Amino acid sequence: MLRIAIALLFTFSLGHSAYSQGVLFRWKLVPGTKLYSDVEQVMEQSPPGVTTPVKQMTRITQLWEVKNKNEDGSVQIVTVLQRAQLSMDIPGAGSVEMDTDKTEDFGFAKQIGQMFRPMIGVECFNTMAANGKISNVVIPDEALKGFRSIPMGSSMEPVLKDSIEKGSPVFPDAPILPGHTWTQVTETKNDTGILESTNQYKYIGPVMFEGRQIHQFNVSTKMDFKGEGKFKAKITVPSQDIQGKLWFDNENGYLVVSELSQNMTMNIQIPDQPLVEQKVVQKMKTGFRQEKK
Repeated sequence: MLRIAIALLFTFSLGHSAYSQGVLFRWKLVPGTKLYSDVEQVMEQSPPGVTTPVKQMTRITQLWEVKNKNEDGSVQIVTVLQRAQLSMDIPGAGSVEMDTDKTEDFGFAKQIGQMFRPMIGVECFNTMAANGKISNVVIPDEALKGFRSIPMGSSMEPVLKDSIEKGSPVFPDAPILPGHTWTQVTETKNDTGILESTNQYKYIGPVMFEGRQIHQFNVSTKMDFKGEGKFKAKITVPSQDIQGKLWFDNENGYLVVSELSQNMTMNIQIPDQPLVEQKVVQKMKTGFRQEKK
């Protein structure tokens, strides 16, 4: 019994000592790695003059494949949009369904399909560092022709690139302990101006998630519009509550799930026009899964 107790104490001391030094979080991506990304977004918007919110659900499946490793340790990733589904419930117009896996769309769904279908199967490129920083995003013109074919569609291009660049938090350079916080600021430029997002991450620690122990982080976000865009609109955010969580598998080196909940009110002021109040409520969940071998 004494030897068992000593062994247990020694094991606990080693574990405690190793853990007290913190955890260094890194993606572990090598050429040939394939990850599937599943995104589900549920949104309600309240446009001016509409008493019933417009409800929208979007589902996207994307493949991430690591092609090459660079000398600095970063990797070249090819992303391919495999499927996009969108459903909307528009007051006075009924429901709209679009699925790129289906051959035909009708009415308003056809217009939406014309934006997404050119992107299906087209290889896009980016660079990803081990700490999660994504850069050098390239979306080929053939993938963007659907968005460019509609009014103001070109303003979506920086939003699309931004959504890829924000596919992962940028983890700290040194090991961290539970309770550690850090801030990441990003900017998105489009026709409405510059959207600045300030994300504060907090490391919660190892938790049980879906039957295994991985690491949890909480995220708090603040959004702000800076400057005037193409339409001279001034956008302010009088109220916002944006919270999220993410779970990272540090042993296998990839993000398992991230969740976001957003409740926001925006005021849009255009010269010589009445003030427009826009309310947005949304929930988004992104999951990564490894390719089955």
